[in-house]
Amino acid sequence: MSFDLNIFLGIVYLATIYVAITIVYALVVTDFFMRMWKSKQISGMKRFLLVTAHPDDECMFFGPTIVSLAKNPDVRIYVLCLSLGDYEGMGNLRKLELWHSCKKLGVNESNITCLNYQHLRDNPKILWQPCHMAKVILHHVNMLDIDTLITFDGYGVSGHLNHISIYNCIAELMQNRLIPPTCRVFSLESVSWFRKFILGVFDVYLSYMTSTFMYVTNEVGRSLIRSAMEVHVTQYVWYRKLYMVFSRYINVNTFREIPHQTSPEAGSAAGRHRKFPLFRRNSSQRQKTE
Repeated sequence: MSFDLNIFLGIVYLATIYVAITIVYALVVTDFFMRMWKSKQISGMKRFLLVTAHPDDECMFFGPTIVSLAKNPDVRIYVLCLSLGDYEGMGNLRKLELWHSCKKLGVNESNITCLNYQHLRDNPKILWQPCHMAKVILHHVNMLDIDTLITFDGYGVSGHLNHISIYNCIAELMQNRLIPPTCRVFSLESVSWFRKFILGVFDVYLSYMTSTFMYVTNEVGRSLIRSAMEVHVTQYVWYRKLYMVFSRYINVNTFREIPHQTSPEAGSAAGRHRKFPLFRRNSSQRQKTE
């Protein structure tokens, strides 16, 4: 009986915290501050390509950006997911979840691509090689006339090696000047554990002072992101439910621009892996599903 009571009290405690966060967020994120934060959005760009590693990345990490961009009728948003997220053998289900999630967030179904490449398998212990990503990323940038490319930074928010791999690839593309100069490239800033989970809604103020580019969402946007995440039924376990309550990435995204004609450093894990040619061919082991 005491065990059941403890569970009940724990649920009540978490529910109380959630309600408190919701009330604080509704009070803090007023129209005045939203207009102020909007001044730090990426301006003047019309065709955005978001490159992610797995289905659910769009909700867990880039939700505020997608929700904000989807409100602008002049902006086209494209999502390129580089794997099915089949680490647990549920890739086909997760691909469908990606489609439904993006639709809820406001992304047109025809603008979503999910790859099934042999060498781009979901695995937190594997650093994907740039040569397996470079061609498809460049193809989408050029084919879709992309003027803004968005992805993870060198830590990948959570330290997931698949996330870091994407940044490493794009860093090499930038270093070799293969990204068109008309396309701006931005990386999602990773922050400390304290900022990610403890500061919560108040991190939007710190982000405003420390970051050049940012997207903030209000409570309506938060609810939409949470609703989109709920579509990822295969992934929506208890700790991800808590993440969707406490994570700052549900409230705010901050970005750093990677300038052209520079050599951005690769991710922290890259130094432990030897470099590979960007365009080494291995098409015999590659399959793509869209």
